[in-house]
This record gives sequence, C-alpha cells and structure tokens, in this order.
Amino acid sequence: MRATYERLQQLFIRKGREAMAQISAGQEFSQHLIRSIEKLRKSLPNMRVTHHDRQSEVFSVDELEETEGYAGLEWGRYVDPVYKIQSVFSVYWVEFPPIPDEQYWPQWHGAIVRHNPSMRRKK
Repeated sequence: MRATYERLQQLFIRKGREAMAQISAGQEFSQHLIRSIEKLRKSLPNMRVTHHDRQSEVFSVDELEETEGYAGLEWGRYVDPVYKIQSVFSVYWVEFPPIPDEQYWPQWHGAIVRHNPSMRRKK
C-alpha cells in the first residue's frame, strides 16, 4: 500500500509540473486535446448549409474546398472548461500527507482479506 501511495504521489508531482509548464507557456488546452481536434478536423467533410426550409425540412448543402472549411472556426469556445490546462492543474494541486505509522491507525473490526497461496502464479 505504501509503495502504491508513493508512486501516486510522484505521478501527481510530475503531472502537476507538466501542467504548470504548459500554463507558463501560455497554452490554454493540452497538446493531446489539440492534436485530437486537428486530426478530427482533417477527416471531417467541409460543408456549408446554404438554404434551410423549416416547413419542409429541406437543406441545401455546398461542399467547400479544404482551404475554405474549418480554418477560421474558433473551436476553443465550444470546449468545456474542464478540459482547460488550468482545470487539469487544479486536479494535481493536492498535497499528499505522509502515511502515519501503523500503530496510529484506527482499529479495524471488519473482514480481514488474506491471499490464497495455492493461487500464486509461477515465476
């Protein structure tokens, strides 16, 4: 348990530093999110609705050249704020208190789980 706790603590420190570096560099969104959005934008067809008749539910759609499509679209305002680097950083800004010695742990009166040695895998 202690080893898992300490590894998680190191992960939070590393991820917090990465997020802080991205904030310092002036990035609003993570590089992973930006790469994913750009990849999806390249695969989407470039279309524009030129006419819509609400009564008969008829659409007129023109297909655009690649350069006319989503180049001017500001996608950042459509992304939920939870995906901003600042929100990610706030997740990793948690302090990990040290684990106290076992003698200070409260008494446990529940079930005790023990491993079955016959279920052990061979090395």
